[in-house]
Amino acid sequence: MTAHALSVVIALGVCTTAAAQTSVVTVKAPADIGGPLFAPKGDRVAASVGRDRISVWSVPDGRLIQTLEVPARPAAKLFAAGGDQLLVALRDGTIELRAVASGATVRRMKADAAQSTLATTDDGRLLASAADERITLWDASGKVTRTFAHEFGDVAALAFSPDGTVLASAGLDANVHLWDVATGQRKASVPDQLVATFALTFTVDGKSLLMAGAAGTIEVVDVATASVTRRLPAQKYAVFALSVSPDGKTLAAACFDVDGATRPAPVTIWDLGSGRLLRRLAPGTPEAIGFGPDGQLRYMLMKGPELTIGVTSPPANRRSGS
Repeated sequence: MTAHALSVVIALGVCTTAAAQTSVVTVKAPADIGGPLFAPKGDRVAASVGRDRISVWSVPDGRLIQTLEVPARPAAKLFAAGGDQLLVALRDGTIELRAVASGATVRRMKADAAQSTLATTDDGRLLASAADERITLWDASGKVTRTFAHEFGDVAALAFSPDGTVLASAGLDANVHLWDVATGQRKASVPDQLVATFALTFTVDGKSLLMAGAAGTIEVVDVATASVTRRLPAQKYAVFALSVSPDGKTLAAACFDVDGATRPAPVTIWDLGSGRLLRRLAPGTPEAIGFGPDGQLRYMLMKGPELTIGVTSPPANRRSGS
């Protein structure tokens, strides 16, 4: 598919401090942008443009790579492992695997409802999708292999362990579950969750699950026992996204203001070993975050037809920040 011509305005500036070096690029599309996300390597971003397109840009230069036509703004989307393909969950329950380079549809999967949450294993072998309280597990051929379910409440987040053997799910019913992918059985549930969890990610070694949400507290859960082993100092903002650096030492959390979604909210950067807050990055209202293989943190801000992409070097773990 030929990419639509998009006018791209690039404003590149570099701000250097003792703690970090940040570059910022802004891309402008012909219609409002929504639902931005990073590729696993942090070298691409994708976002819905208007009601019937998804555009993909390169990072950090903001170059337009491709624009994919879709019948309507998707319910969810996610880069497949490697970032060369994009999973697009349509409103009719169809999940399409699209090649970024050509825009062509590689595979179609059909669910009985629009899938609002997606997750894949690191090797791309398995896909998990959720609609309402139901979770479906798909293999690489698009065949359904397992189904799971929360008792009630929509599933808000999904995450696979690095080895793909455990699936974590968080629901708006405030339940967080750990599922055995091979058997389809629920391994355990994390106790004493009083409010909804919006963000899940595993540590690099897969031994801990990191989770956060409306309470503003990031919790470290031991996967073997499903018990909370540590709580990082609470922040006044809710957390909607978590990302761990490739070396496993640094955690980033994207926040939003529960008193007003359009109010500025920070990205907090933590030393995972000590649980210390290293830095608050306050670029505006973040829409997505992700570390690249270089250890630099990517974040995105969105306003109407403009998408701002920032790339920053987190402070060294031995330093503390505020």
